[in-house]
Amino acid sequence: MKSIISVLFVFVIAFAVAVPVLGADEEKKTEKKAEIPEGFNAQTTCPVMGGKITSTSFLDYQGQRVYFCCPGCEGSFLKDPEKYFEQAAKDKVIFENVQTTCPVMGNPVDKKFFTYYKGRGIYFCSESCIEKFNAEPDKYLKAMREAEEKGKEKGHEDHEGHDHDHDGHDHDHDHSHGH
Repeated sequence: MKSIISVLFVFVIAFAVAVPVLGADEEKKTEKKAEIPEGFNAQTTCPVMGGKITSTSFLDYQGQRVYFCCPGCEGSFLKDPEKYFEQAAKDKVIFENVQTTCPVMGNPVDKKFFTYYKGRGIYFCSESCIEKFNAEPDKYLKAMREAEEKGKEKGHEDHEGHDHDHDGHDHDHDHSHGH
């Protein structure tokens, strides 16, 4: 009888521990990154060189985290970002979205309000903000970039100071291949 009670006791304790852990997993699932829209692919290659991206070389641009194969590609990207966004749009590539605020109202984004615009996946706080954005996209994209630049000036650039490990590869940055 003691062994049955002991087994039941162990079962009850295991269940009591497992339920909160399972609940935490469910909570994590709701906090996960936004889903990639159907028909699009997550970025896997450097938009500049076409090589495999690394998690340590990236640039946040208009709410998009653009990954590169090495830090040298960031400067090339910044010389003509539209060229790379246009190619991403043609290739149905979507960059990781790092927005926290709506580009129209400045409110926190709600990931159910989304649009894809010229290589950018953009979130908003409401349906009406999507309409306002679509009427003047360049205005809001410019404001997003200005806000990012202002954040860097205030010392909020969390990418600077990282040690960039490039897997010992030497990268030739001849960017004339027409990407």
